[in-house]
Amino acid sequence: MLEKISIFINKLIQKINWKELFRWKARGGRLEYTIIFIIVFSYIRILWPYVVRPLFFNEYAYDSTYTALDNFLYFALTVPWVLAFIFFQVRRFHDWGWRGVWALLLIFPYVRLIVIAVSLFCPGSKKTNRYGTAATRLLK
Repeated sequence: MLEKISIFINKLIQKINWKELFRWKARGGRLEYTIIFIIVFSYIRILWPYVVRPLFFNEYAYDSTYTALDNFLYFALTVPWVLAFIFFQVRRFHDWGWRGVWALLLIFPYVRLIVIAVSLFCPGSKKTNRYGTAATRLLK
């Protein structure tokens, strides 16, 4: 089972269009958005509370110093992932032909759920728009 997962991940890495990875004004498809969503969600909801936090802190030794340090580390280690998610959300809006400023909708909690659901399940525009053709995506 692990071998099949490893083969799948290797094939996925080979399919990545590295030239487009950090291009701000590009389009982003559902697959790349889903991948970054799973990575960010699993880090924030699974890895941090159950793996990273126990490595740094003993849950029985909490006082104000540990709490402040815990909050600082959570913030410092989570912000890059959240920024990457916003970056890919902008690319997802570009795939629909919308401006990236619509990613500001992620600020509002309930609207965020709707935006993420739509981004995960609605296909992008198949036509060429000002952000490129449908083929200019992260995955070849």
